[in-house]
Formats: sequence, C-alpha cells, structure tokens
Amino acid sequence: MKLLFGFPLDASPTVDQGLSRIDEEQRTALRELVRRGRETGEVLTAEYLVRHEDGSERWVESTAQWIHGSDGEPLYVQGVAKDITARKQMQIELDQYKTHLEELVESRTKALIEAKAAAEASNLAKSRFIAAASHDLRQPLAATNLYVDILKDAVQAGLARTVVQRIGASVESLTAMLDSLLDVARLDANAMQLRVSLVPVRQLARWLHEEFAEQFLMKGLMLRPFFPRRDLLLRTDETFIKGILRNLLVNALKYTTAGGVIVALRAQGSRFRFQVWDTGVGIEPQHLPHLFDEFFQVGNVERDSAKGMGLGLSIVRREAQLIGGTVDCRSRLGKGTVFELSLPREHFIDPQALPPLQGKLPDRLARAPLAGRRVCLVEDAPSVRDALTLLLVSWGMQVTAFTDAASALVSSELRSADFVITDFRLPGGRNGIELLQDMQRLAITPLRSVVLTGEIDLPDPVDPAGWPWPILRKPCGPDELWAALTG
Repeated sequence: MKLLFGFPLDASPTVDQGLSRIDEEQRTALRELVRRGRETGEVLTAEYLVRHEDGSERWVESTAQWIHGSDGEPLYVQGVAKDITARKQMQIELDQYKTHLEELVESRTKALIEAKAAAEASNLAKSRFIAAASHDLRQPLAATNLYVDILKDAVQAGLARTVVQRIGASVESLTAMLDSLLDVARLDANAMQLRVSLVPVRQLARWLHEEFAEQFLMKGLMLRPFFPRRDLLLRTDETFIKGILRNLLVNALKYTTAGGVIVALRAQGSRFRFQVWDTGVGIEPQHLPHLFDEFFQVGNVERDSAKGMGLGLSIVRREAQLIGGTVDCRSRLGKGTVFELSLPREHFIDPQALPPLQGKLPDRLARAPLAGRRVCLVEDAPSVRDALTLLLVSWGMQVTAFTDAASALVSSELRSADFVITDFRLPGGRNGIELLQDMQRLAITPLRSVVLTGEIDLPDPVDPAGWPWPILRKPCGPDELWAALTG
C-alpha cells in the first residue's frame, strides 16, 4: 500500500495522509463507501487515481471488508489493493480510439449525406431545367416535321422521295425519344400536376377497346376486357391512368404473337388492381427486377433505336407513384406476362355512395338526350365536384373535371367539350365568368355553358341578365341544371 500511494517503506502514513493523494471527488466517494461498509459489513470494491508527490499517477483497485465482533461492532478492515494502471491506460486509449472512430464515422456519414443531398439537388435542378425548357426543345423538331411534310408533298418520286421518307422516320424516332426523356424529367421535377376527376371505369373499358381493337385485329390477336359489372368511379388523373394502361397494352401487343391479351380490374383486399395479361414470349427471371429501370430493355443489347429507349416502363412507374399506386410484373418464360397497376380501394367510389344533389331526377332523363356528350366541369370544392360528376355521368355524359381556370384553359379537353359547367368563385384570381370570356374569344361558335354560384350578390360589373350563359344559384337541383344544359 505504501508503494501504491508513493510512501517510503519505512514511513507510517495515516489514513488521512493516504486519502490526501486522491482527488477530492473520489475521496468523498471513498469515505461514503467506507461508512457504508462499516455499517453493513459487505465486501466493497473501488477504483481511484492516486497522485504521488513526484507527480506520477497510479490507478488502484481496492477490495475491502469490515470485520465485526460478536457484539456487532466493527473491529478492523481486511482487504487487498492492486495496481491497475496498465489496464486503465489501455481502457483510456480504447475509449479515446472509440471516440475518435465515432467522430470519424459521424464526419464521413455527414459528408456522404451532404454529397447525396447535393447530387439529388443537382439532379432535381437538371430535371426542372429540362422540364422548363421542354417547349423550346420541342419547337425545332415541330418545325422540322412541318418541313418534312412539305417536302413529301413537293417530291413526287425517285431517290429524293426515299430520302425524304427516311428523314421523316428519323425525325419521328427522335421526337418520340425526346418526348420520353422530357416526360421523365417533368415527372422527376414534379412539374406535372394532377388534375383529379371522377373517371367511370366503364368509360375506361370502352376507351381501351376503341383505341386498341383494330390493332389487335390486324395482328390476329384477341383483346378481352374483364371489368366489374357494377360501374365504379375512379378518382384519379384521367390522362395518367390512360397513359399507364396504354403503355402496358402497347408492350403486351409488341411481345405477343399468338393468343391475346386480357385486361381486368379486380378487387383484392384493400386495393383494386388493373391487370394486363398476355400470352407473349415471357421474361427471364433475372430481368424482372430491372424492368422499370431507365433505359433497360430485354433483348436490345445493341441499343437499336427503332426498338425505343427503354423509358416506357420507367415512366409508367413514375406515373403510378404520382396517382398513389404501384406497378409490378410477373412472368413465365414462353408462357406470358402480367403487369399489374395497384391502387388503394378508397380511390374507387360506388356511385350510389355519393350524396345526391337536391331535387328529384325528372322522368325525361330516361331518354338520356345528353348521353355521349362531353362536358368540362370547373369546380374547386371536392364534394360538389364529385356530386356533379356523378349526376352528369348518370346522364351518360363524359366528364373531365378541373379545380381552377388556369388548368382548364390549357387543356385540349376544353376545346372539344360540348358543354362547360363552371363555378363562379374559383382559385387563382380568375372567376368563372372571366374563364368563359377567355374561352369564347378562342371559340368559333357560342359556348354552351352554365355558371354555378353561391354568391348572394355577384360583384360588379357582373350582371346575370347581361350574360349569354345561365347562372344557377347553389344548391341547384338536377331539374335546374338539366334545363340549363338542354334549354
């Protein structure tokens, strides 16, 4: 003990002298430990740092126990003390190394996170730039297409006509590739905004048949739809859902030479699944995980541009995510493939579950004189928009819905619509009357439109008597709306 505490062998240090070579905090803790051991008689162990007079330090581990007499009074302490300096130094070095390692890992991790964030920001900036420049990028190709068409008409025969035709084919291929790249960029940059409306599922089935029946017939293939008997309304962006199904049908048609394709909509648990089954060549298992990667194509190692760029399924995946769905694929080589677009069940609405508008449907609706007519609905309130869509669909009309005037004005659907129904109070600064005025300036014939409003007094200079379009007060009944559309 004398050597551990730095005292000469012939010295007789007191307990207080020994404790004086331990720092105050540890000394206080040791005194408390000694007091507790004196009372309880338990074996106690403590580690502490001893500083010698020459400045050197030693770590000591002491194990001790108070011995009590028969009367329970403490008599003396017995125990052992050992030098653990080497062990403590190793532990300290290990702790320092561990701390250094943790700091290094944290630093490297932070650097990697910052590098990843910078790369993602750079990629997003690139995508946004391309998306913003898409109009300018398409302009030269659009002009070139026009020049090629003019040349086709001007050149009647011979080698020159063949050259013009090949130029035209090259321009078409380049246009298709650029369109795909720009679509990917716009999706990655979140530059495509959803225009959600209620799309009748039966209408989707009819559209698929009208668009693809002739192509399947020419190839000698069967196209068979399997959709629920009861009509459902799908709350989604009609452009995106059609783009996804079109891409999957085109793929199935390309790789199927015998048999045909089944397009089905099935309910499975909490989701509905659009499925496209084909009897084509199938896909090898090792290729399935990469099908939705950019520029990946099975059987096009040579990168033949005539076979596309391998962006179709990548676009499908992005569009599916945008409308809240997922897309998957299963396949058996030589047997066929199924692509599956899965959407949450809550995206599908039973028309009978939607609240009807006030009023009773007139009996004359059974004759459905509005069936097949196209109507654009501009209404920002979801409940009113859904209810109106349901009513118009029940009359057999084809409905495209918008939430504001700006998105409606840029849509090609607006120009081909038979009717426009718009709310007066719209977001974005332009009201329904102003929207119709803008449209009328672009139209050749008078618009057939109806304005809905919940306003008690329309703001100046709007005078209902001075406008060519009927203005109906909310809540309006089916009779009123029917009369306004057919009057």
